[in-house]
Amino acid sequence: MVWLSIGCSHFDTTRVPAARGTLGEEIVRVFCERMASEANPTDVMGLRWKPVCRGEVQPPGDAPRQLVVLMENRERLARALDQVLPEDAIGDDLGFFLGELLPLYDAPEERLPRNTRLLAELLETLRDDREAMEALARIGTREGYRPLRLALGVVRPVLAYEDFDEFANLALRVVSDDPADPADGLAAGEWQEMQRALALEMATLEPPDPVPAGEQTDLEIARELMFTQQDAFGSGTSRWLLIRDARGLALPASGTVVAPFVDMDTDGLADVDVMGRFVDATGSAMADLPRPFRVMGETGIARDPGGRALRSDGSRYFEYLDVDRTLLAAMVRDAGPLFDATTPTALQLSRGVRAILGPEMTLTETYGTETLTYEGPDTSRGSMFDMVYALSEMMHRDTTDRALALVETLMRDHEPETAALVMAADYMLDRSDMHGEAVLEQPNVLWDGLIQIGIEYAQEPGLMEAMIRSFADPRSAQLGEVYGGLMRHRDRITYDPSDPNGDPIGMPLDQRVDRSMPDTQDNESLFQRTIALIDGLNGVQVCNRAGAKLNMTLHIGPISLPLSYPLIGTADECELIRIDNVAEAYALSILGDYELELQDGFLNFMVDAADFLGINVDDALEESSGIEGLTRRPTPEAMARLVFWGLSNETGTESCTPAADGGDCNSTFAGQLFAPVLDRHGNDVVATYHGTIFAWEQPGFFEGMTPMLEVLHRPEFRYSDAGEYRFGQLITALHRHWASREHWLTQRTNPTGANFSFQDGGMRYEELVADGFVEGRLLERLQRAAAVTDAVEVEPGRDGLRVLAEASMDLIDPARNAGLATRDGRTTIPTNDGAREFAVTPLLLVLDGLRNMDRDLDASPDRRDPWRTARDRLATQFLGTRPLGDQATFTNRRGRAILLTILPFLRERLAEHRAAGDLVEWSRDLVPDTEEMMRSPLVWSGVRFLDRVQDDAEARDALSRLIGYLVNEASTNDAFAATLYAGADLLQVLEDDETILPLVHALSQALAPDALDYVAGMDDDGVLDIEHSVANDGLGLIRSVQARDTRRTLRQILANLVQLTDPDDGRTPLEEILDVIGEINRATPGAGGTFDAEDYEATFDATRGFMTDEVRGLERLFDVVQARDIR
Repeated sequence: MVWLSIGCSHFDTTRVPAARGTLGEEIVRVFCERMASEANPTDVMGLRWKPVCRGEVQPPGDAPRQLVVLMENRERLARALDQVLPEDAIGDDLGFFLGELLPLYDAPEERLPRNTRLLAELLETLRDDREAMEALARIGTREGYRPLRLALGVVRPVLAYEDFDEFANLALRVVSDDPADPADGLAAGEWQEMQRALALEMATLEPPDPVPAGEQTDLEIARELMFTQQDAFGSGTSRWLLIRDARGLALPASGTVVAPFVDMDTDGLADVDVMGRFVDATGSAMADLPRPFRVMGETGIARDPGGRALRSDGSRYFEYLDVDRTLLAAMVRDAGPLFDATTPTALQLSRGVRAILGPEMTLTETYGTETLTYEGPDTSRGSMFDMVYALSEMMHRDTTDRALALVETLMRDHEPETAALVMAADYMLDRSDMHGEAVLEQPNVLWDGLIQIGIEYAQEPGLMEAMIRSFADPRSAQLGEVYGGLMRHRDRITYDPSDPNGDPIGMPLDQRVDRSMPDTQDNESLFQRTIALIDGLNGVQVCNRAGAKLNMTLHIGPISLPLSYPLIGTADECELIRIDNVAEAYALSILGDYELELQDGFLNFMVDAADFLGINVDDALEESSGIEGLTRRPTPEAMARLVFWGLSNETGTESCTPAADGGDCNSTFAGQLFAPVLDRHGNDVVATYHGTIFAWEQPGFFEGMTPMLEVLHRPEFRYSDAGEYRFGQLITALHRHWASREHWLTQRTNPTGANFSFQDGGMRYEELVADGFVEGRLLERLQRAAAVTDAVEVEPGRDGLRVLAEASMDLIDPARNAGLATRDGRTTIPTNDGAREFAVTPLLLVLDGLRNMDRDLDASPDRRDPWRTARDRLATQFLGTRPLGDQATFTNRRGRAILLTILPFLRERLAEHRAAGDLVEWSRDLVPDTEEMMRSPLVWSGVRFLDRVQDDAEARDALSRLIGYLVNEASTNDAFAATLYAGADLLQVLEDDETILPLVHALSQALAPDALDYVAGMDDDGVLDIEHSVANDGLGLIRSVQARDTRRTLRQILANLVQLTDPDDGRTPLEEILDVIGEINRATPGAGGTFDAEDYEATFDATRGFMTDEVRGLERLFDVVQARDIR
């Protein structure tokens, strides 16, 4: 009946599938069954282990230890895997992606198998390097050295970067040479050179030479600077960094060794065992010592809100630093704009660097027993090093130190005035882009001429300082508006012949110079005419003409009294009046110090006549001349009318014809005495310079000129050693370089001839300078800055202006720089036209360096233009200003704080070397040290690579975006914090040579598998192999994978790997997976605690075994995939 019932019953043919867990659980099951089959190879079906591997029952007592540990962590590992591979989000995409990868298994390339075999070889090499394994063990004890969520460093933000796959694809396109795509491999050659150089550097890295007791290493100095703290650097939110000692280990609180730490060997450091674990007095590791920051699984540890471990009394175990308030943090923050993808300042600067390092030549570098030959820069011809040399020749001077102190004080204590002056200069720089006409003729010697004047001023005791002080005088501030107007306009300003003592005619100025036209007589600016007039009158003597007879009528009440002089006959030339230097006389009249040079006979006659008539001599002169202010101490207005006595019409362009009675001249007095005045070139003053001198009567000119004229007319400064009138000399220096080569009057062929000018075209800068003077308020702001500088006492007896003067004299005076030579040994530097030589001074070194840089950059416009754009943008970023009332402030508050940190730090270094007696040597070592660094194979190959990458605009922009993301505080994934902590930790661990060197040596073999053998002279073929390296092959593999990942599955997987499981937890799936794999494969699976060298060896060996096992490892998988039926 039973069988009948069964036979008659309905038979359900529906297939009942095996119970299936999540994808993570299934992956764990597969690995569990693999371990089980290895332990029980006779259980072909694995029936005994299936329930165990599904998590339904506990592993039996004889289960392999690795399997037990795996199942103990089954839930943890599966959860992490599910987070990385969520079926509902990427299930279908994952299957598609894995299917697309199948061709990478196939012969003959075997892209995936080849890479795993290379990786297995590397793991075996690392496993066998005992020093490297011990170094890893020491690093492993440093758990909890960062906040938990930052434990992965920059790996997490990089892998989680939204555009990581795009960046990787573009980067790989640049560095990997795919024969199938001719556009690929743009920088493949440069990349390989950099890889080769890095492998050799890593393989031969040695600890630095020890420094003498009491001195700091370069790294210590850099750390001291970068860890300087200021509120201006921070965001207001503390980020606590663990401070480490020279071993890279946590530093006990306050840097002192107190319980529970011990210092039994009295080296000043807390004692540790061979693995770097802190020990007690018995030498045993302190298992209950808290980690500096929270670690997974900890309980009962007291911590403050910043996560720092606390003792029972509330004090901290370890020393910390608020890294958010450090200079390092400020510089990372300020790096953001440098990597803006639309304006990649940093990359644009690097574009120009290659041009100024020097032309390429064949160089060699020794690594171990081998010599690398490469094409590198001839730094002896690199203009960048000319600038470094100029800097080195200034660094060791006391005047430089005092100047740095002054700059620091001005920026810190007098920011409004300092920023306003910078704003004015920046305004001119910005306006220069709008004034394409502002270009001097080439070659020109304008600056050479001004330098010569500067040298003479520096060599006249007190003159340089006095001239600088004149700019602090409030009266000088108004000259900006005055000079700006003179430069912009070409008006002819004269006076009314019917009222010669009235105000000038033609004010205010309103006729602009036409900059599209040459400087013809009717198109010269008033400024150009002014300096030409002063030059023309400099040294010109004006006397009464021979045969002159002065007929005067003096009015005494209702009585008119005619007088004549000479009483008998006529006067000889210069018998009545003689003005020895008209330009000097006029300048002195501005100061009120000029005495009209009436000759003795005439003066006595005037005095006697005045006494007889009971009138004042000065009144008599004014009345007889008809010129108000023409007294024995004439006003400048009176001097102008006396010199330009010959005007006979309102335009001021026509001269009268002198006669015994003065003819039709505006001044009968002057007409009777003088012949038409000629300048020192023989030009008629009225005809040549008409409408010029009266423009000086505008408000502010005389008062503004007074401070400088007061200095130049002091008895000790008035004339040069050669007897030249200094003010006239200064103006002539300008005039001789101001005209263009189209000028209507000057000539440049005969230096000794009339109207000579170098015709350098200084007038082309007038509109730009006027912009700076007027809208930029340059002279006004210069006066305010000079005034506060005057009030700064840099050191007893030296105020700021004296410091500036001394620094200026040091820069420019050859007498203060005896024996100074250029970098290539020349003791003179030619002028711009090569016509003569200057003795070398620091200023000339700087100018020569800048000229050389311009030469090198001009030879490569594609490098020059981005360099200059980036240079200007960098200056704006750190020295940009904004208005603040009538003054200004620096826009970038962090940038100001950075400068105010670097300046005193630099001065401290100078003081240390000065005290040690090696300041000059240290300063001058800057040049060879910089040259050596920049021409090293690694740095040079990096420069070439970065330069080449920029030829691919997409790759360049992708690189900028990635770096910008990492340094942007607003970025997700803790990118900014991870970058900041990485930089800070790097500054602290690089001195741990015992740990760093073995790892670096070992990892060199990832770049070149034979790196260590090669530098030891043990390589079979004597050729460094980078082609078959894990790094090189891995890049090619990733490129191939990227090309097949059309659904961006890999990007999602990588991002999932590093997403925090819980924002408050701080752990990522990647860390969980690695922890479990490590616990399973360590020497004693599941032992817990930190790994020792044997644990790392076992883990590396297990991983290598899985990759190479032909029965149950990846090699078996490769065989299966390669044997598939491809139709």
